[in-house]
Amino acid sequence: MRCFFCLITFFISVVASGQDSTEILRLSIQDIASIQQDEANKISLASKKEQFLEEAPSVVSVITRNEIQKYGCQDIADVLRLVPGFEFGIDVNQIVGLGFRGIWAHEGKALIMLNGLMLNDLGYGNYNFIGTIPASMIERVEIIRGPGSALYGGFAGVTVINIITVSGNQLKGIELQSSAGIIGKDGFLRQGQIAIGTEHKDLNISFLLGISYRPLAQNLYRDFFGNELKLNEKTSYRHFYYSTLKADYKNIYFQWNRTNFNFSGLDGHTTLVNISPDSANTEQLNYQMNNFLLGYKRELSEKYGIDINVELNRGNNIATSVLPGSKIIYEQYGTIGGQILSRYKTEIIGNFKASSRTELWVGTGYFRDIASITNTNLTPGLRSRNYAEDSLLVFTQYAESFYNLAQGIIKINRFNLTFGGRYEITTYGNALAPRIGISYFDKKLNLKALYGKAFRIPTVFQAYSSEVNTIELLHPETSSTYEIEVGYKFTKNISARINSYWIDIQQAITYIGNLNAYTNEGRVKTRGIEAELLLKSKSWTGFVNAALNFPSNLSSEFLLNQEKTAFIGMASQKINSGIAYTYQKVTFSPSVWWLSSRFGQSYQYYADMQNYENELLNNPNAEPPTTPKDQLFPSTTVVNFNILFKDIIQNSALNITCYNIFNTRYEIIQPFYGGHANIAVFNRQFSLSFQYRF
Repeated sequence: MRCFFCLITFFISVVASGQDSTEILRLSIQDIASIQQDEANKISLASKKEQFLEEAPSVVSVITRNEIQKYGCQDIADVLRLVPGFEFGIDVNQIVGLGFRGIWAHEGKALIMLNGLMLNDLGYGNYNFIGTIPASMIERVEIIRGPGSALYGGFAGVTVINIITVSGNQLKGIELQSSAGIIGKDGFLRQGQIAIGTEHKDLNISFLLGISYRPLAQNLYRDFFGNELKLNEKTSYRHFYYSTLKADYKNIYFQWNRTNFNFSGLDGHTTLVNISPDSANTEQLNYQMNNFLLGYKRELSEKYGIDINVELNRGNNIATSVLPGSKIIYEQYGTIGGQILSRYKTEIIGNFKASSRTELWVGTGYFRDIASITNTNLTPGLRSRNYAEDSLLVFTQYAESFYNLAQGIIKINRFNLTFGGRYEITTYGNALAPRIGISYFDKKLNLKALYGKAFRIPTVFQAYSSEVNTIELLHPETSSTYEIEVGYKFTKNISARINSYWIDIQQAITYIGNLNAYTNEGRVKTRGIEAELLLKSKSWTGFVNAALNFPSNLSSEFLLNQEKTAFIGMASQKINSGIAYTYQKVTFSPSVWWLSSRFGQSYQYYADMQNYENELLNNPNAEPPTTPKDQLFPSTTVVNFNILFKDIIQNSALNITCYNIFNTRYEIIQPFYGGHANIAVFNRQFSLSFQYRF
């Protein structure tokens, strides 16, 4: 903690110096005169139009490759730790899910995209973090810190994250990158990538190919039933393989992503999985996604334009067993076979520029999600409620949506008014997701007032689990978000912004462990504040940001501590800070992130419950335990340091990184009462990364 306050004090002293600017840490508000010359300070994720961050009708963040290199980020999880509001939680099968503004966003409430194409699995809407999307493949990350459902629908309920790879006109050659390091005492990370890109006349094309190997952690893991397992490269491995292709020629564009993630699952629904004689985890899991997009975009005249595209997303469930006869997978899904999950989508959007101050987009689209399983032993995979044991039929679940969307932007002096919405006709009913935002900005002051509503139908596997295991079928989930943001530029070098938000999710689709199914589990209500302070100067850049969230006691008890004062598993307070000093070709960058104390499921409660269940066998009148279901885990401070050498050899970059210098025990906690024990990750890590472009 002392190191944390020293770094904050150091940062403030540098801010006070007010030096001239040549570099900018681009996480928030910028000087309008500066950003007009810097494309990194524009974003198109929040609307159909590329805008400056101050204009965008959302609370937004943009993180560039420069910042990612400077602070030694290893993967997308490290990148998101730089941004207010994000944290992670553990779930079944060693899956690390996303929390945002106190909300467990893992169950399909956050949209994760790679080059604008969905990474969420179509089974549950989830994505597995830590060890996926290595930093080397990221050119920039655009984030909506709020709803994006009016434009994107589905999983864009509370946040949208778009990870963008390098384009051919940026690369113009070949780039090789490799990194290696040690995690804990005997864990090793290895990563390598080749990127090829070119621009020739009307053709712009880039291709990436890479691999990443690492263990999740190097600690002793203990479940709620007293079983223990040493985490290492065999029992907690995470192997990520990826390739991307982006191409556009005149008015035609094409994108393809393939990601393949192999990982081990520590725990099932009740206890640790079996360990083979060679100490390998026998629950070997896989998640893969293939995305294809083909489109035609053309300006028909000075006022009219059109964009037509077709998209295919095809993969498996986020935790598909590699080995036949998986105990966990069979118990949960009643299947030991292969899973096929597909989304077929098409969209047409036209835009109309009524004047230099007014622009309108109108579009229509359709998507259909399909899930089916064929077992290796020819028995059914997904089975209806009244299935016959000897039936050879394969049950298929699907969901579909026909939607219309509209969005308009009107500029009035220094004000921008954005309005629009999305209307969906779906398998589970019809709904409207409106949005409206007004922003004001000048050279110093920036104001935003925003409202957005989200609407999400159950995924195909969520609907299936509800149909098979519960009486009541699932209903769509809706949410409303209100946000206000104020930003101010104090000097040429110092800027800040602060926002407040209020989110209300109704009929939240939530997994209930004792039912082994999803239900509409009441409401999730959160409110809070996020603030950022930024520095830019000739030799110094830096940031401090803080996030604070409060749950409403109207939220489901399933997600709150027993006192109803905090969301379980999520930190109610978080502070990130970093400072970077550049001397000639070398940049020194310490960074710190701090999490407040968090509530998690109580180990003692589970032990007492196990004793109680054993006692019931001999004494039917035994009294149940009164032990609290939750316990408080201490605050966490993690200190990191990175040294970046740029162009010591022309067109090269060398990173020397030490994450978690003091080897602080950082635990990821399950953000609901699901019976999955905390897991300590993020051990001390030393790594060396080298990049060369020719």
